[in-house]
Amino acid sequence: MDRRILVMVAVYIVIMSCFSVLKYESFSSTALDLGLYDNMVWQFSHFKYGFNTVGGHYPFETHIMPILFLLVPFYWICQSPVTILIIQTVVIAFGALALYLIVINKLKSRILATAFAAAYLLNPTIHYTNLFDFHSDALGISFFLFAIYFIHREKWKLFGLFALLGGLTKEYAPLTITMLGVYTFFLKRKKVIAAVAAALGAAWFYANVFLSSLGKVVSHRYIGDFSWLGDNTREVIIRVLTRPDIVLLHLMNWDTALYLLLMLAPGLWLSVFAPEVLLLAAPSAALVLLHDSFSYTQVITHHNSFMMPFIFLAAVYGVVRYKNIAKKFRLPVFLRTNNSIAVAVIATAVIAYAAYGPFTILYDAEDINPFSEQAKAARAMIKQIPEDASVSAMTWAVPLLNHRDEIYTFPNPIYRKDYGREPWVTGYAGGEVDYVLINTERKEPLMNESFRQEVTKFILESSSYEKISENGGWVLLRKRE
Repeated sequence: MDRRILVMVAVYIVIMSCFSVLKYESFSSTALDLGLYDNMVWQFSHFKYGFNTVGGHYPFETHIMPILFLLVPFYWICQSPVTILIIQTVVIAFGALALYLIVINKLKSRILATAFAAAYLLNPTIHYTNLFDFHSDALGISFFLFAIYFIHREKWKLFGLFALLGGLTKEYAPLTITMLGVYTFFLKRKKVIAAVAAALGAAWFYANVFLSSLGKVVSHRYIGDFSWLGDNTREVIIRVLTRPDIVLLHLMNWDTALYLLLMLAPGLWLSVFAPEVLLLAAPSAALVLLHDSFSYTQVITHHNSFMMPFIFLAAVYGVVRYKNIAKKFRLPVFLRTNNSIAVAVIATAVIAYAAYGPFTILYDAEDINPFSEQAKAARAMIKQIPEDASVSAMTWAVPLLNHRDEIYTFPNPIYRKDYGREPWVTGYAGGEVDYVLINTERKEPLMNESFRQEVTKFILESSSYEKISENGGWVLLRKRE
């Protein structure tokens, strides 16, 4: 292993861990999803499988993520959201090592392997995924890249281990195992192994989404996410299979084109030279591109995680195809050497990061400043809240109040909003908490501004709560005796 790669990975871990932790300490992380995941792992570490008040449901009712159980021992050492933020960063960073090994195995070039590893660590989508709180599917990027590497090396037990770890990260992750089975068949002609991987992946996904008692809620959620295709599972499947024209029409727009352009850019668009490898990402891509929500087709979210391993893999194959095409059309030799390709790969990654990286279009200094006046004011108010008190807090404060049995995202449970199995239901709920922590000036990312002002006014004027502290826009209220 080249020492430069280890240094690059170590530098990435230090820098991104610092940014992730600073973002959390600056009240820039949110209830959904850092608060949600942290509260679940915290409960598991206390051998509880109770109702999750952050999301309004029991664990795994909206997503199935058994990988969280493997994080519990780390919470026995350090019970803090910082723990899972650092674990996420370390696991994502190790994906660069897996990609490096894949390139060495396939292209036999250290310079290209180093370039691809650097492009991975500079990839804007990787950084957005890393900084966007914590999400279990982010761990799948590295797990599946290692699974691909062990397919190349025919280390089947290790392939099975990393495929299993990847499959544990989200309910639809097993679809990636199915595609790895397909890849194994065409690459190694190992029919039994390929068939077992493909079949187990498909069966696992089906059980997650359609059969398990937990999956019944997930199944309903999935149909709701694709309601434009039908009102139930059967209708969605039939519409996709029988009306490809509607699906293609849905995909043929400038937003989708821009999304794909940005996703493929950091690898010099080399992946387009290996479309058959890109097709391995089709199930994951379909879940993103056919989703009702526009937010899914964005490079700034974690929803791209299971596409990323195949995009990188296709780019590796794309190098070989590009060289053959360049030779056929007699392009200058310097345009097809490993050195020139390596420079171009790194250059496009740097340009992409500068153009649409997280610190270019999303985050600023205030997002990672735990010493700002607002952050200090909020932290002082949190110290006034007893550890065993029930709390309703605005989304930015929830992760720092999380380790308690009752922690809600304001205005829940007083006024219902985006909560539980029926998040579309909104209205007065009549619930009570001991303390309410809100910010009258700061906007909520998932809340209409007029609604935020309405519920803020409601709680401030409520006779059930008294104001005990106010500073920097933050207001702490306590339930009257």
